[in-house]
Amino acid sequence: MLHLDDRARWDSLHHARGPASDVPALLEGLASETEQHLDSLRAALLHQSMVYPATYAAVPYVVAIAESKPPHEQVALLDFVATVALHAPKSAPPPPELYASYNAALSRASDQILAALARRPSDEHDALSLLRGFATVKSCTTAAHALTALVEDRLAMSCPACSARLSVRNDGEVLSVTVADPLHPPTPVEAWSEATAALDGPTRDFSEDSSASWLAALAVTAGHRRLATLVCQLYGTAQCPSCAHRFELLGAARG
Repeated sequence: MLHLDDRARWDSLHHARGPASDVPALLEGLASETEQHLDSLRAALLHQSMVYPATYAAVPYVVAIAESKPPHEQVALLDFVATVALHAPKSAPPPPELYASYNAALSRASDQILAALARRPSDEHDALSLLRGFATVKSCTTAAHALTALVEDRLAMSCPACSARLSVRNDGEVLSVTVADPLHPPTPVEAWSEATAALDGPTRDFSEDSSASWLAALAVTAGHRRLATLVCQLYGTAQCPSCAHRFELLGAARG
């Protein structure tokens, strides 16, 4: 973990605006004034979803600060960490001397997310953000990107059969697939039955192969059964409104 007072090393790292000499002060400010300094960190360390060497150096501090914050302030900090992890594969890897501390911080962040979900956040958007974060730090990147799209209401894909451009709409209780042609009404998404069956059971198997089940179970743990139902549908089967072809929703989103 890079010491905040190692000015020469911070100066040698860079972010979106150049040398990272300002990051130690931003991290120190983050400990007392979360929202303002987190916005500044996002602008420098996650500009246009790019991850920089200084970003990896900052993540262990953000995780440590999150541990000291009250629950209502932790979600934004953990979301920052998860967003870094989500976009890191498309950026340069961490410098070798930062690799261990960065990965250790992701492990600690996953524990914090589980604890935050167990506290049953009242806001569904916060719960969805935490689920997305947990999927990300567990390297379930396809699910994480799909959950991100649900958070931002922009999940879209092409029909594997007819190539029609489709959008997934969250109607509150169900997901439905829409196409631009008004002659074809939206079609509901059918939930994946194995994930539905896991809703009432605890899980400790956080492998990618079982991600549908544990994401749904975690949503129930968080007190958001409606969100768990949406997760089951995310892993379910959709039908193209244009050509009636049936396909796996998440598989099409991955493509």
